[in-house]
Amino acid sequence: MTRHVLVLLEALPYPTDPRVRGQVAALREAGFDVTVACPTGVRNGERDVVIDGVRVRRFKAPRAGRGALGYLLEYGVAFLRLWRIVRAVRRERPVDLVLVCTPPDLLVALARPLARRGAAVIFDYREISPELFEAKFGRRGLAHSALLRAERYALRHADAVTTVSRSCAELALGRGGVDPARLFLVGNGPDPARVHRVTPWPELRRGRRHLVLWLGMMSTQEGLHRLVEAAEHVVHGRGRD
Repeated sequence: MTRHVLVLLEALPYPTDPRVRGQVAALREAGFDVTVACPTGVRNGERDVVIDGVRVRRFKAPRAGRGALGYLLEYGVAFLRLWRIVRAVRRERPVDLVLVCTPPDLLVALARPLARRGAAVIFDYREISPELFEAKFGRRGLAHSALLRAERYALRHADAVTTVSRSCAELALGRGGVDPARLFLVGNGPDPARVHRVTPWPELRRGRRHLVLWLGMMSTQEGLHRLVEAAEHVVHGRGRD
């Protein structure tokens, strides 16, 4: 064993994604060498760099897609560029474990050649692509069916599946047909080195009793507009302050 782990990540550059950052830190603490293959991003433009002992190989991120066809093109270009990095890493040294981070689910296909050479594959089932598609575009159709097939392919070709919540776990067990012995619930938690108590800043409340904070990405599927609509109803519709 060379104890070498390859992490496949398409959605965000490393180390921007906090879940992947935590996973890599855990692997490093357990004594593994880690290589991360991911896209470039703002302040993360270097193609080949070592960050805290982690080798990071980045591909040029494709232009963000719009609409179903745009997303398909974006993922297709990213898939090809990521495949080139996987081939380069495979030539350099053996890979013992591949950690596949969604989306997209078909990233598992890039791990299959490594699996045939003896690498284990862990599929981190954290973005539920069929539901995300429906939330973004308000429909199902052929693209939704294709995403369901890609999801089943990924779940059934992984040696183990990790996921973030019980609802995701139920989907993996139900429609994904995952053996419960292969499924592990691994939640997200704050890094105490970065998230900790600080001196209160009462001015942020503007004299109010409660303060609502949105922490996370703002995109269609989060449904942030419903939070704003709820606030309008409570304040203006019900007259509460």
